Amino acid sequence: MRILIANWSARQAGGAETYLDELIPSLASRGHRIGFLCETDAPADRPSLTFPPDVSRWTAAESSRPDVLAGIASWRPHVLFVHQLQDPGFEEDLVKLAPAILFAHDYHGTCVSGGKAFKFPAVRPCRRRFGWQCLLHYYPHRCGGLNPITMTRCYRTERSRNRLLPRYAAIVTASEHMRREFLNHGMAAQSVRKLTHFVRPQRDETCESYDTTAVTPEAIGWPEREIHLLFLGRMDYLKGGRLLLDTLPRVAAALRSRVHVTMAGDGPDRSAWERKGKQIQSGNAGSHAKRSRNCFAELTCSSCRAYGPSRLARWGSRPASAVSRPSRSTWVEFRNG
Repeated sequence: MRILIANWSARQAGGAETYLDELIPSLASRGHRIGFLCETDAPADRPSLTFPPDVSRWTAAESSRPDVLAGIASWRPHVLFVHQLQDPGFEEDLVKLAPAILFAHDYHGTCVSGGKAFKFPAVRPCRRRFGWQCLLHYYPHRCGGLNPITMTRCYRTERSRNRLLPRYAAIVTASEHMRREFLNHGMAAQSVRKLTHFVRPQRDETCESYDTTAVTPEAIGWPEREIHLLFLGRMDYLKGGRLLLDTLPRVAAALRSRVHVTMAGDGPDRSAWERKGKQIQSGNAGSHAKRSRNCFAELTCSSCRAYGPSRLARWGSRPASAVSRPSRSTWVEFRNG
């Protein structure tokens, strides 16, 4: 089968790209012919996706749109597997070429801001169906920023995406919550499928060989009365990391213990969380916050307690229940939606 995979980037820019990095070689190894379309080969500071030698590739930013579409049409894909395209006009032209499946990694065409949440007066999930009425809630509920030009541009983009949803032969989601979201927007039940991620990523070799039985808090210099918390996921307002940081002084005071926090991941709120961690560290001796890009060693420690969001982004191809957890750890998922 000739499968064309379409995504905005050809680099490991986020969780969706981490998934594609595992998926593409796996599909090719099963005998499928793979084509890959991206809008841009950016960001330049991120590693490229893993492409087997025989993968056909098109980059929209390097050619005219008609030339790219003509090249794909001549390749004659049997199916399009669409992920996160930024240009709805390009997406509309693309889905005319072959039966298309959308992997809805986010609220594609169902939310102006993409967060699907009211942020004022309190943060809570939004269950509205997308439409012009969303504009009436955008400012009062702080759905997004305060720039009216940005609001209008985002609304038009999501409206275009929303109108394209019926054009897809199927929509795939990774959770029942996201499946219900598209059913709420009028998609037929038989065309919206919740599937587990198709590929199990290889375990990190350092984790595989790590002897957890030999690790104790004393062995790695952690005081006996220090509690260790781990946030693992995307650093975004709705993921709960800021809430965790805000409560640290109260937690440390209530437990009469030092609290050590590792924030693992990346996202738009990373800098703000780093600043908040420094404020906590300088203003309260009973708590300590830091950020680490790689915290696998801390994951293996049997005395860790982990606090994380409902999705573990660094394990983008596995649900939280499938992640190897230390036997004496306590895991808490942050439910959003």
